[in-house]
Amino acid sequence: MLTFIRPTRTIANLEWGQTTRTGGVSDFTIAGDLTSTVARQNTLNLATHVEDAPDAVIENWRRFANASAWSRETLATCQQVHGSEIHEATSGGHHAIEADALISRQPGLAVGVFTADCVPILVVDPKYREVAAIHCGWKGVLANLTEKTITQLVQGDDSRRSSLLVWIGAAIRCESYDVGPEVALQFDESVYKPNNFGKFQLDLPKAIQYQLQQAEISKTNLEDCGIDTYVSNKNIFSFRKDAKKTGRMMTFVGFLK
Repeated sequence: MLTFIRPTRTIANLEWGQTTRTGGVSDFTIAGDLTSTVARQNTLNLATHVEDAPDAVIENWRRFANASAWSRETLATCQQVHGSEIHEATSGGHHAIEADALISRQPGLAVGVFTADCVPILVVDPKYREVAAIHCGWKGVLANLTEKTITQLVQGDDSRRSSLLVWIGAAIRCESYDVGPEVALQFDESVYKPNNFGKFQLDLPKAIQYQLQQAEISKTNLEDCGIDTYVSNKNIFSFRKDAKKTGRMMTFVGFLK
């Protein structure tokens, strides 16, 4: 059975959330469990760019469509490259364009991003019924991709910012995310701390929350699910915990027609 991570807040005709690793047919093992049949088969990978059988991905998408409002034909994704490009989707399916944020201005067309440790951010404009999905690793955070996407979403009408809803999904958290000084020292010192091994623990969700404040997003309209992909690996894909051989979750958002 498929399970989802859902925002606690929603509005009429809005369908958004994040898949987990449960309920699919892909053959990825859970870290530390190399023999369990359940561990090897109960994995809902929705990405085609990882080492997975094409038939398994197709079946996983069929199950996702049955359990949600969206199918492969009504949900747009693209080639994520840890960049700062934004794609305005006008049709569903997987787009070959390289971008790490997608915007939909059409009810009936959802957008989504693949993650397995990186931070997924969803943005909703309740009045105009427009949405965005953003994928941020540390490079995307440094590029301020979240704020750039919001700026493009509101199209110069900054009065729209106060009513935007923003949700941060499951991602690797500070206590689990060790990086070298060449990465950490590019950030403000408020979002990292040294560990005992000469590296630093970097808090990407905290950095994104700061950027959202700078983008004039109301604290009351911002929710962070707080789930650590590395710690919650039995239910969630983690690129680091699974030794880089793992599936991808889908974090998706869209208004129904």
